[in-house]
Amino acid sequence: MSATLKASNSADLDYGSGYRPVFLLCGIVLMLCGIFALLAPMISTLAVTLTVGATAVIAGVAQIVHAFRVSAWKGFFLNLLIGLVYLVAGAFFFLWPPQGALAITMLLAWMLLIAGAGEIALGFRVRGDRGWPWLIVSGLIAVLCGIWLLLRIPITGFFVPGIALGIALLFEGAAFVAIGFGRNEGADRRTESETPDGGIAG
Repeated sequence: MSATLKASNSADLDYGSGYRPVFLLCGIVLMLCGIFALLAPMISTLAVTLTVGATAVIAGVAQIVHAFRVSAWKGFFLNLLIGLVYLVAGAFFFLWPPQGALAITMLLAWMLLIAGAGEIALGFRVRGDRGWPWLIVSGLIAVLCGIWLLLRIPITGFFVPGIALGIALLFEGAAFVAIGFGRNEGADRRTESETPDGGIAG
């Protein structure tokens, strides 16, 4: 049993030390992409818009193919209609990227408004519980951000999606870097725990 546990710990140690550079490299690349997206928000906004368009087109084609493959199914027409909607939406994002960016920004603004209103309502619902004022504060900030986005359209439509992408990439990259360093620290702790009296294993 002891030998099995030691073998398992050794495998974890090898995995952690061997994959650490991969986590760090991936995190650094993501962070660099995030910085670029923040420095060139209009270019990154265009990238976001085209990515959304491509995703919608692929989803539409898949839905339409699926509809005809199961044409005997009673949901055929609804399935086909959904696929056509995806396809038209994707074509819209490809043919008119600026308008597509505005649509994404408006969607984001309404999501902030709805989510913020929900957080405020939840804050009052759990009033008296620990930390409930922070829910209201968070909700108010989200609502104010949503209102600001709506009031600043169309200007915000040309850079907000790109900035959102940049922030997301920065945080994701930072998470991968933290995991990479964390794996190394975990490996060091396991090594020390396996060494008798903290000495150097012979």
